[in-house]
Amino acid sequence: MNFIEDKIINILKNLPNESNYLDYKQIPYFKEKKPAFIKDIIAFLNSKEALEKDKFIIIGVTDKLELMGLPKDKQMLDDASYQTWITTHITPQPIIETGSISYKEKTFGYIYQMRERKAPKFIYGDISSLKNN
Repeated sequence: MNFIEDKIINILKNLPNESNYLDYKQIPYFKEKKPAFIKDIIAFLNSKEALEKDKFIIIGVTDKLELMGLPKDKQMLDDASYQTWITTHITPQPIIETGSISYKEKTFGYIYQMRERKAPKFIYGDISSLKNN
């Protein structure tokens, strides 16, 4: 296991409350959820409280902190899709990593944003296109 996977397993074991640097989602971001993805990433990046912290969105956890895992019919998109959304709509470009991890015989998705010391980040491009692309 690597550093990021260790951190995610620790989060799944302890299930801390959501914060300015931790969010849980029940299902992954798909093309129609691209605006929500951009909004969530920007909110993390521009949060003063999260500025120098690693940030995680863990997917497969309910609002009541139940470990459901990813539904079989709703797996994460490939990393290239999320990276394209970032490079198309956020500047300066943050460093993110996406993937999935197994825990307690379930698969969870994650979006990891490396800690940064610089803010703010901005949405750019045709914002109306977020709903169509």
